[in-house]
Amino acid sequence: MQFKKSIIPLLALLSASSFANAQNVYIEDGLSLVKVGADSRQEDPISNISSITFPASLITIGQAVNYSLLPTGYDLEDRTKFDPETRTVLMRKIPRTQRKFEYTTIEQVIQALVGNSFAINKDKVSRTISIEYKSN
Repeated sequence: MQFKKSIIPLLALLSASSFANAQNVYIEDGLSLVKVGADSRQEDPISNISSITFPASLITIGQAVNYSLLPTGYDLEDRTKFDPETRTVLMRKIPRTQRKFEYTTIEQVIQALVGNSFAINKDKVSRTISIEYKSN
């Protein structure tokens, strides 16, 4: 009888331990639960939800795009690879309505700045963003 009483908590602990490992959770002394692994915003910083206000010193959309990318570790692709339409939009002035964004991803901010006629592509290896004109 004593054996049956002691085996039940042991089985419960073993099953909880295996379940915890499947969920990337670490159990320390059966008491503490700690999530193991990188946060989603750490794995994909360009998709991090944030708020951004562009300073008055920034004038062009290209400057705003570069400013947006600063905290992410990403850069805009080499300017020699820009198509003429991308160059044109990046040299335009930032619209007054697009000087402040709240609760959006950096990718969404860039998309709003350049417009829906452009595709935003991210290269996770080189950590660069390319902006390409979508021909209709």
